[in-house]
Amino acid sequence: MLPKLIKTLLACLIVSGCGFEPIYGNRGQTKVNDEFTYIGVASIKDRIGQKLRNNLLHQLQISGRQKEKKYDLIVELEESIQSLAVRKSAFATRANLTVTAKYVLMSAVQPKTLLRSSENVTVSYNIYNSKFATLVAHRNANERAIQSLSKDIVISLAIYFERQKNLSPKHEN
Repeated sequence: MLPKLIKTLLACLIVSGCGFEPIYGNRGQTKVNDEFTYIGVASIKDRIGQKLRNNLLHQLQISGRQKEKKYDLIVELEESIQSLAVRKSAFATRANLTVTAKYVLMSAVQPKTLLRSSENVTVSYNIYNSKFATLVAHRNANERAIQSLSKDIVISLAIYFERQKNLSPKHEN
């Protein structure tokens, strides 16, 4: 028991000294969190796009207020469905919903592209005999895809801002 405790404490000390820092989190207000409040999210077409935009705004505007816009985030969505499991009667029983988000972070001050990337997510859902049940399953798959995409986009933006912070010259006092 004692050697296990010593190993655990030693591992904690090693990890704490390795320079690991959260990109954004609860260690006070970070530059990444601050930069998020300057991002304006452009409208995204269709209902799924509206939901993605709302999720992005919710995750980016942590304080609840948007500051004067320095960045524009422009997102385009593509959606595709692929039938997977097929019965002998040729009736599909399972489907994959793939949603791809292509996005660009632009400077709002000058016409300059800062980040161009894409994220995609694939979620599965059941196809039932009931059209209503299938519709509900498809909507649930949409919701899961949107949640995952919005988290992935925010993480990508956080990495971008963290890299920019590390590239900027440090001021010494």
